Amino acid sequence: MTRMLVAVLVVALGGPAWAGEAPLSATELVESGNARLKSGDYPGATADYAEAIRLDPGNAEAWCNRGVAGANSGDLARGIADFTEAIRLKPRYADAYFGRGAACAKALDFARAIADFSKVIRLKPDSAEAFCGRAAARDGSSDYAGAIADFTEAIRLKPAYAATYGAAGGVSYGNADAYCGRGSAHAKSGDLDQAIADFTDAIRLKPDFAEAFYNRGVARGRSGDTAGAIADFTDAIRLKPDMVRAYNNRGAAYTNTGDYAKAIPDYTEAIRLKPDYMQAYVNRSIAYAKSGDRARADADREQADRLAKGGKPVAAAAPAAGAPGDRNPPVITVTSPAPGEPVAGEEIVVKGEVRDDGTVSWVEVMGRRVAARRGISVEKKTGWSFSETVKLPPGETRIVVRAADESGNVADYAVPVVRGAAAAAAAAKPAVPGAPPGSKPDLYVLAIGVSKYASGRLSLQFADHDAESVIEALKGQQGKLYGNVFTQLLVNERVTRDTILGATDEFLGQASNFDVAMIFVAGHGVQNKKTSSYYFLPYDAQPDNLMSRGLRWSDFDEAVTSLRTHISKVILLVDTCHAGSMTVAMRGAETGEDLAGILRGAEGTFIISASTAGEQSEERDEWRLPGETRGHGAFTFALLRGLKGAADLDTNGSVSVDELSYFVGKEVPKLTGGKQHPYKRSAGTDMPLAVTPVPAGR
Repeated sequence: MTRMLVAVLVVALGGPAWAGEAPLSATELVESGNARLKSGDYPGATADYAEAIRLDPGNAEAWCNRGVAGANSGDLARGIADFTEAIRLKPRYADAYFGRGAACAKALDFARAIADFSKVIRLKPDSAEAFCGRAAARDGSSDYAGAIADFTEAIRLKPAYAATYGAAGGVSYGNADAYCGRGSAHAKSGDLDQAIADFTDAIRLKPDFAEAFYNRGVARGRSGDTAGAIADFTDAIRLKPDMVRAYNNRGAAYTNTGDYAKAIPDYTEAIRLKPDYMQAYVNRSIAYAKSGDRARADADREQADRLAKGGKPVAAAAPAAGAPGDRNPPVITVTSPAPGEPVAGEEIVVKGEVRDDGTVSWVEVMGRRVAARRGISVEKKTGWSFSETVKLPPGETRIVVRAADESGNVADYAVPVVRGAAAAAAAAKPAVPGAPPGSKPDLYVLAIGVSKYASGRLSLQFADHDAESVIEALKGQQGKLYGNVFTQLLVNERVTRDTILGATDEFLGQASNFDVAMIFVAGHGVQNKKTSSYYFLPYDAQPDNLMSRGLRWSDFDEAVTSLRTHISKVILLVDTCHAGSMTVAMRGAETGEDLAGILRGAEGTFIISASTAGEQSEERDEWRLPGETRGHGAFTFALLRGLKGAADLDTNGSVSVDELSYFVGKEVPKLTGGKQHPYKRSAGTDMPLAVTPVPAGR
């Protein structure tokens, strides 16, 4: 939808500038400005229109076309002002209303844009372009049903009209755009099948429509067609080689298939094209971690956190000597044993494969250098396959494989196994669908906090610190309760409606069915007095522009519902005002027995929020954990204490969802003098969130 929202008016432009030495008339200056506008010379066009206006202040066309030049050059405020003056001079000037509507949409003033496009439709009922423009604005304000209706009307008016592009740099809406826009609205409303059909029609009308290929790839990926998604992202890249999002999303699709050797180069190319692309660093960190390269995974996560806090990416170390340009380590795949597989005796056969961009130098299994069984070559990547019988030391519960390439890049990969009595117990238990026996799930944490708002009067003190602290608290669970802990931090100016929904889809979407997804949100929450809808305020939102920039919880709910199609455990922790007024889709659950089994077997959506409807959420500098220099919100302060062990009510060395909820529910009213009462809603089996080596005293 972004491309549609930046559309500007394409006016009927005249011929070349008047030649001659005599001073140009206002009409001739407008013609000259039109010629400059066609060639993309916006400063020159603006100068011509300005002189025409000086000579003839009542020339509505000059005002309107100067608005086009201003909007195209990025000066939206000037463009809107010029369109407004053109309308004052000529109240039924449809082109000026269209131009102002498009400029307002680009400025995210969707309500005003909808009003202007509606005026065009009253003046020109057969204007497919105006219906497309209003549809794009309705989509931007989350009115997907209205957007779908308008796109449908545009298609009816011009059934076989493909988009055409004006030399002035504007776009005239056509049916390829209408189908693509309607597909986006269907996707956002959850109708992926219809979205894919619309994107396919857009491609039929306009075979070089990179955006339609990209959008269809996203929809196919969300519907589970990973191969189709990869094919569409590949076409989008072919048509538009600098489409950063396509590289990132194709990398995510490869990650979901376990092909990290292809995923990592895609993320790397996205970062090369956009060095501050935080999402690509987050995703590459996941791919590195899952391929066994913990050092690079940690480095990418640090880069992502640095960007989230408003910093700049730091250049990585130079490649190893003698390895120009090759910084990708080998990718290790262990085909046997499976993670969590019971091992009854001392010996086990370890099978797998190692691949690399260059040449694999050596492979070790449990410290023993092994010989290559056969050489392989796949798309210029070479590697070894191996099958080695190893003896496990008493008590060892990991099989470690290491490999290096000729460039000196080293990778490690560990496979957890179950030994002794636990092995017999694990072997006797029925497998949880989709989860390897005895394995640990991964935890995906998306933490969002806004302290600094674009409107300074809204700024808070500690919401960003709350988000950072939750991530730090949960990172320590890696290798304990969870196999990996993957995190993404969004704070302050990084927090917009698009980045929140994008991270929910792209980052959390990489979790598997037996993993755990957690979302923490801290900042301002408000209720719309007219609709009673709950909104979270991103960085650029205010109570008076909720429709255009606030995150309506129903939109967030849609994203969470989409997650629940492939992730069975979703936890929401919300530290905002009025959080008790939000609603999220729930689902039933199964039960489990031991700690790992409970976590692997549990299902459900769990919400713990800071306050009930109508209450304010407090923050204070005095609410600090030992060693901290900044305070927290009352809810987050209690939450962090609980995760660190204070909520281990039964002193069994772990903190569960119910224990954490109970602890926070008791502590927050004490901290706030009864002004704030946390809210809990859940549908699912209680499950452990964190392990604590020594239960904390209370």
